[in-house]
Amino acid sequence: MRIRSVLATHVPGIIAAALVLPWVIAGGSAWPWAPNTIDLDVYQLTARDLLAGRSIYDTRTPGWDLPFIYPPIAALLAVPMAFGERLFWQIVWGVLQVVCLVVVARRLGLPANWRTGALVAAMVVGLEPIRTTIGYGQVNIILMTLVAADLLPPSDQGRRRLPRGLLVGLAAAIKLTPLFFIGALLLAGRWRTVRNALLSFGGLNLFGLVLLPRDTVRFFTGVTGETTPDSLYVGNQSLVGAGLRLLEPRPLGMGVGLAVSVLVALAGLLVFVGLWRGSGPIRQDRALAVALAGLTTCLVSPVSWTHHYVWAMPLAIVAFGPRLESVPKLWLIGCRALVLLIAAGLPLALLPYAQGAELTYNWWQDTLGAAQPLLGAALLLGVAVPWTGPVLTDSWRSLQRLRHSRATAAPGRGPQSPASRGSSTAGQELTRRPAGRKLRPCSSSFS
Repeated sequence: MRIRSVLATHVPGIIAAALVLPWVIAGGSAWPWAPNTIDLDVYQLTARDLLAGRSIYDTRTPGWDLPFIYPPIAALLAVPMAFGERLFWQIVWGVLQVVCLVVVARRLGLPANWRTGALVAAMVVGLEPIRTTIGYGQVNIILMTLVAADLLPPSDQGRRRLPRGLLVGLAAAIKLTPLFFIGALLLAGRWRTVRNALLSFGGLNLFGLVLLPRDTVRFFTGVTGETTPDSLYVGNQSLVGAGLRLLEPRPLGMGVGLAVSVLVALAGLLVFVGLWRGSGPIRQDRALAVALAGLTTCLVSPVSWTHHYVWAMPLAIVAFGPRLESVPKLWLIGCRALVLLIAAGLPLALLPYAQGAELTYNWWQDTLGAAQPLLGAALLLGVAVPWTGPVLTDSWRSLQRLRHSRATAAPGRGPQSPASRGSSTAGQELTRRPAGRKLRPCSSSFS
C-alpha cells in the first residue's frame, strides 16, 4: 500500500484506541495518559520471571493477582517485553492491535482507504470484545489475525510469502483454541495446510520443551486442566458458563454445558467444511467459514470471556456487507443480531456480577446472561443439521479421490493414462466444483 493508503487505514483506529484505552479498565488515566493494561502486565512480568530463572506459572501481577496461562512458547515469544517500560509496550501493543484489525479487514476484501480506516476505528470503540481486548492488552486480536492472514487470500491477489498453515500452527501454539481450525481444515481436505499447521504447532512446542522442560510438562499436565474459580461469572460467555448459571446443581450445569459444546463443535466443523468447499446449501464463502469457526471456538471453550469474542469483527463485516447469495434471510438476521449482542456487551453492562451475584439472578437476568452463547449455538446447529448429509458425502468423496490419486501415483505403477493424471490432481489442495454448482471467490462479497 502507498503511504497515503497506510495512513488512511491505520491512523483513525490508532487515534480511537488511544482515546479508549485509559477508560476500559478501572485505574487508568486519560491525562497523563496511563492505561491499566492488566493482561499486558502479565506478559511483561512473565517474560522477566523467565529471564530470572523462575517458573512462568508462578507469576502473579501485583494488585490483580493474575497468572500466566499460556504454553511456554508464548512466554518465550514475549521475551522482548522484558525490556522497556510499561508505557512503551502499551503504545506498541495498541498500535499493533490496530494494524492487525486492518489486516483482517483487508483480507475480507475491504479496500485500503479512509472508509476502511473509519470502520476499524468504529469497531475499536463500538465492539465490546475489540475495545476490551485492546484495553486489557490481550492477545486475542493477534491470534485472529494470524488465522485470517493464513487462510484468506490477500486482497491484492499477491503471492503468499509463507506456506499456508504455518500461522494457524503458530496461533495454536500460543493459545490452544485455534487447534479447532486444524481439525476443520482436515475435514475440508486441506491436507498440506494441516500438515504445515501441525509441523508449526509441534515444532514450536518442542522448542518450548527443550528450553523450558519443567514448565512445558507443568502446562500440559496441570495448567490446562485447572478449573477457573470464576467459571460461573457472567463474563464467561461460553456454553459451559451458561449451563452453570442456568442449571442447578452445578455438576448438572457443567455436564449439560459440555454436552451442548460437543454438539456445537461438530456443527461448527460441518458449517466450516460446507462453506469452505461450497458443498452446503449456501455458496462457497471462506471468509464466513473462518469467522464462524472462530466464533465456534469461543462457544465451546469451557471459559470464554466477553473479550474473547473478537471474531464478531469479521462476522460483522460479512453479515452487514452486501447480502450473501443463497443465505436464508432468517439466518442472516440471526447473524446480525448476534453481532449486535456481542458488540453491546449487555451482560456486563446491565447485570450484577462477582461475589456470587450470578446465583441470585431472576429469569430475565438468566436469559440475558445466556442469550449470546445460546443464540450462537442455535445459529450453528440450525445450519449444520440440514448440511450434514451433503457435507459428509462431499468430504468422503474428497478422501476417496485422494486415495485414488496416491494409488495411481505410486512407484512401479508405470506411466499414467491421461485419465489417471486427471484423477491425481484431485488430491491437490484445489476446491472442486460440486456438480451443478457455481462457486465464487470469497472476496467477491465484499468488493
